[in-house]
Amino acid sequence: MVIGGLVVLAAAGRAAATLGAWSAALGGAWFAAGHTVAALWDSPGVGAPLGTDEAQRVAEQLAGFTGLGVVIAFLAGLAMGRFTASRAPEAAEPPEGGRPGSGTTQPLVYGRYARENPPGSAAPPPLPGDRPIAGETPPER
Repeated sequence: MVIGGLVVLAAAGRAAATLGAWSAALGGAWFAAGHTVAALWDSPGVGAPLGTDEAQRVAEQLAGFTGLGVVIAFLAGLAMGRFTASRAPEAAEPPEGGRPGSGTTQPLVYGRYARENPPGSAAPPPLPGDRPIAGETPPER
């Protein structure tokens, strides 16, 4: 997991960084579940717990192994998501002399909520029940 984190930090390409993130994720998963899996080959365990009380042993197990492994696997998952997400395609240049494609958002140019109205035109009269919005003066009646 340390090597996986160092690979993620030092990688220049997405493939190497993803490999490092997978390595860290597997290390975190082993940290979280390794003591359970190690019972398959009659491993005596990682040693005697420091705590004498049951609550202290549970806290030691969660803080030192399971919880830490989950945090490591979570951070590795964030790194994997960052490196495996595909990039957005580059925006295509609008055709010469034409309008941009219909898939693009264009600013509202004319009308009541436009940023700028055509020269010489006054704002449309308020409709019944309209209230002024921030920065507007109330309509004269």
